[in-house]
Amino acid sequence: QGCVRVGFFFCVLHQQFSGMETPMISYGSSRSVEKSFSTKLGVVMISLQCVWLLSLQMEVAHLKQAVAGSALLERRARVEAHTQEQTRGSEHAAGFSKTAHDASDALSEVVTNVQDSTSSLGYLMMAPNLISNSFMNNLNGARPQGFDHFCTLRRSPWTKERDMSANCMMTISAVHPFTKCFEGPYCDNCAAEYPNAATTCDEATEERPFIFGTWNMGPRSGRGGLSDGWNGYPDGKILKIQGYKVADWQAVVALPHARRVQTDQVLFRGFLKILSGKASIQTDIGCDPDPELTAITSAAATTTNGWLAIHKLVSGSRVTHLGLVVFNLNVYGDDDDQTGPFEMYLALPYMANVVEKLGAGGQQSVAWVGSVEDQIVEAGLAVWEDDSIQLSNVKV
Repeated sequence: QGCVRVGFFFCVLHQQFSGMETPMISYGSSRSVEKSFSTKLGVVMISLQCVWLLSLQMEVAHLKQAVAGSALLERRARVEAHTQEQTRGSEHAAGFSKTAHDASDALSEVVTNVQDSTSSLGYLMMAPNLISNSFMNNLNGARPQGFDHFCTLRRSPWTKERDMSANCMMTISAVHPFTKCFEGPYCDNCAAEYPNAATTCDEATEERPFIFGTWNMGPRSGRGGLSDGWNGYPDGKILKIQGYKVADWQAVVALPHARRVQTDQVLFRGFLKILSGKASIQTDIGCDPDPELTAITSAAATTTNGWLAIHKLVSGSRVTHLGLVVFNLNVYGDDDDQTGPFEMYLALPYMANVVEKLGAGGQQSVAWVGSVEDQIVEAGLAVWEDDSIQLSNVKV
C-alpha cells in the first residue's frame, strides 16, 4: 500500500508541476515552439510511464497482501495443531494425526482460495508494443511503413537477398481488413448497401465484404474495427504475405521492432490466417521444430473463420538487437520439405518483453527494455545534448 501511495503521490505531483510549466512558455520564436513541443512530449511520455508504473504497483501490492494472508493462515494452523498435540498427549496420537490431517486439508483449501483470488484479476496492463505501425495505417507504397521481407541462405556463406529474385519469390502488401473477412462492414441495412456481398470468407474483399450482421463487424472487431465502426478508425490495414519458398532459403517477414532491447523471451500476439503454407515466430533463421502455424490448423478454425488468435511465448538466445534475424515471422511452403507456395494474412501483431524468474538454469538474466525517451532517440527523432534530450532536425 505504501508503494501504491508513493506512486500515486508522484503522479499527482508530476501533473501539478507539468500542468504549471507549459503555459509559461512563449510561442514567439521557433526555439520556443521547439522547447514547448519537447516539454509537452516529455510530459506525455512521463505520464504514460507513471500510469504504467502505478498500475504495476497496485497489482504487486494486491499480490503481497494475498501472500501475507496465506502465510498468516498457515502459521495459525500450525500453532493450533501444535496446541492440540500438547493437550491430548501421546495416548491420543492417532486422533491427533487425523486432526492434523484435517487442518492440513483446511489450510490447502485456504491457500487455494487465496491463489484463486489473485488469479481472478484475469488481466495485466499491456506494455507498449515493441512492433511499430502494427495498425498498418502508415503506408510506403503498397506495404506498411517499416514492414519488410528478405530471404537468407540457410548455410554458409549466409547470403541475404531482398525484393523479388530467383531465391526470394515473395511479396508483402497492405490490404483492406474486409479481405478474407478479418472484419465486415458496420451497417444497418447491409443487404441494400452491399448487394454483391461475399457468401464465404475466402471470397471477401474490400468491394465484396462478408456480412456478419447488423451493426456487427465480426468476432475480431465487434462494433469498432480497423476500417469502420462505432468509434473506430477508418485507416487500418492487414498484411498480405504471398510467395514461393525455394530449397535452402528461408523467407522472412521483418517486423519494425524497437531495436535496443535485452531479452531471450518475448510474448507475441496477433491474428493470422493461412490459406497455404506455414509460419512461425522464430528466434533464428532455422526451422526446428516444424512450424506449428499451418494452413491445416487455420482451415480447422471454422468457428473463427480460419483466423488464428496467437498468444505465444517465444524463447531463444539472449540478444540486445531486435530486427535482424530474431523474433520475426518466418514463412514456409506447403510441401513436406517446407518448400512451395504460401499465402497468409497477418493483423495487429503485438510483441512485449517478459519478466522471467532470476537464476533459472544457472543463468543470470534480467530482461530489459529502454525508456520511451530511449526509443525516440534510437529512432533518430531526438538527440542527447548537454545532458538533455533535444528534438532532432534529421529526417529519419
